[in-house]
Amino acid sequence: YACAAEETSSHPLSYCVLEYGKLLGVQIPKHGPIETVVARGTSTEVDGKLVRAGNLKFMTENGIEPSSQAIEFAMGSTPIFVSYGDEFIGVLGAFDKPRKNIKRAINMMRSNGINEVVILTGDMGKQAQEVAAKVNADSFRAELLPEDKANEILKMKSEGTGVIMVGDGINDAPALTRADTGIAIGAGTDVAIDSADVVLMNSKLTDVSGAIRLSRATIRNIHENLFWAFGYNVILIPIAAGIIPKFQMNPMWGAAAMSISSFTVCMNALRLNLFRVHDASK
Repeated sequence: YACAAEETSSHPLSYCVLEYGKLLGVQIPKHGPIETVVARGTSTEVDGKLVRAGNLKFMTENGIEPSSQAIEFAMGSTPIFVSYGDEFIGVLGAFDKPRKNIKRAINMMRSNGINEVVILTGDMGKQAQEVAAKVNADSFRAELLPEDKANEILKMKSEGTGVIMVGDGINDAPALTRADTGIAIGAGTDVAIDSADVVLMNSKLTDVSGAIRLSRATIRNIHENLFWAFGYNVILIPIAAGIIPKFQMNPMWGAAAMSISSFTVCMNALRLNLFRVHDASK
């Protein structure tokens, strides 16, 4: 029943349930269209009854009370409660496996000027605490709805802090739009990618530091070009206008001088093509 409710969902927990179902050789029953309730779960109809798979709030809001034994079983995991009709029938416990090199990626962010790394998650507090400790994050906020994540971002910004948000799911989209810079993982959902300012096409979190370095290099390049173009024109325009007595610049030389200015600025900008994002992972 859980596989039936999760079959077409793009949520990572749905993928987890389906992969576990394959491992057990589960035959997914025929079902109707699947409805997703954001930050709650999914539902579908099987044999004329509604199947729901989601968090505890999803169950209680629909008048379904999981047993105390089931709730205790799910402690420390991300629980997926399952009901059939109005009856609670079981719970699955999912555990987050931190992304490869995430601890290293966080340390690299710190070396690139990120002062604090905070995990915003809809998971239970105990699991969020364990993951935060494993990946060396400074703090965490658990059991957050999408709007809660967005509010946390706004709270940080109200304190005068510049905020970068990295996310890959539907629930991250509101927070990505509220952050000063939203960074989406290329393998994430379309909603997250559309909401972000930057997309990591290789889906490597170590590239977050590379993106920071590239943005700084771009700003530095812009400043260099403005300085060069402004200084060059301040010096040569008066000369071309005849400020030096008994000297007149041939118009052809004036045109050549302007071309040299444009050429120099363009070549300096093209140096960014030599920038290597992945050097940040060394």
